[in-house]
Amino acid sequence: MKKLILGAFAIAICFSCSNDEIPSETITVNFDITTETIIAQQASTAISGEYKGAINPITTLPEARFNTNAKGMYHGIIVSSDTEIHGKIWINLENDGKYNAIVVTNTDDKFSFFANMGRASSKNSFSAITFVGERGSFVYDVSDYNNPIATDVVIDEKEGYIQTVKDRSDQRADVALGTYVDTGDATFAGTWDLMTDGTLDPIIGLPVLTQTCTVGPTGAMFTDMTMEPFDWSCFVGSVQTFTPIFARFGDPNNPLSGNEFWAQGQTLAIGDTNASYSIGVSTMVSDANGETVGLFNVDLTGANPAIGCYVSFGVQGVWEWNGRSGTISFDDDAFTPPPTRSIAAIQDFKKVLLDNK
Repeated sequence: MKKLILGAFAIAICFSCSNDEIPSETITVNFDITTETIIAQQASTAISGEYKGAINPITTLPEARFNTNAKGMYHGIIVSSDTEIHGKIWINLENDGKYNAIVVTNTDDKFSFFANMGRASSKNSFSAITFVGERGSFVYDVSDYNNPIATDVVIDEKEGYIQTVKDRSDQRADVALGTYVDTGDATFAGTWDLMTDGTLDPIIGLPVLTQTCTVGPTGAMFTDMTMEPFDWSCFVGSVQTFTPIFARFGDPNNPLSGNEFWAQGQTLAIGDTNASYSIGVSTMVSDANGETVGLFNVDLTGANPAIGCYVSFGVQGVWEWNGRSGTISFDDDAFTPPPTRSIAAIQDFKKVLLDNK
């Protein structure tokens, strides 16, 4: 039997929070976001050189004055229907008076979009903003800024999807890119992404998982925006359940740096049949063991039917749907931290159990 080293993340965990922020580093993405090539390609449009000074929304913080209206920043995922293009997107809606978006894919490909809006007449009048770039275009509607909608997404002449949440100065959005595969059929595979809008769980004070986004072999996207509380009493003592968590600690000088994504016993509607899935990512535990370790509240082998704390070496997530089943895995970018993610401070993770036999 393998020995599991829980290290900083143990069978019992003590959380304590304050108003202090965890230090975080900023990603620096160096690439040209000027518009000369777009002007050449879209000469008949109103896109102009005034956007040469557009900000890099990856590294720019959302303005606090836009936290409660449609202006500001948005963050999410972008995927082509064939899943060949898979990445993160940052969108700027007049956070600096201009309109632009940047994509960074899982292969480190980078491209930009721009919109010609001028200054909007109303802080909430963003019902149909057309973004255009060399690689494609999309229409963005944030008339309900808590439910931004992207339509007519085209990337490299392919149909695509953009799913985003609002990013706020005091409640930072974040994304984790993932993929899934059928363990018995490698051709049945796709993307499985996680997203948080930064809302904090009231029990343990970590950001909740806001939604999952899945694109599969049919080319359709399915989203789960209803997260079910789940039992993980072995981790939180007397508290029996809590909401799925999306927490990223991105300070490489902090021994607790890593990703903690927990979502057990969730359902995702796919047509008339629900898929079930569970995610138990802990890079802190994985690093302590020198290999990927998934944490689950059910025994994946089926040997023990009781709810508990179980580990699975090499598996970060599992799913079942329509007679199929497989695994989910995520890009481990814990040490390429997102820009200044102002999540609630976690001052201390007590090391309760160092060695579990």
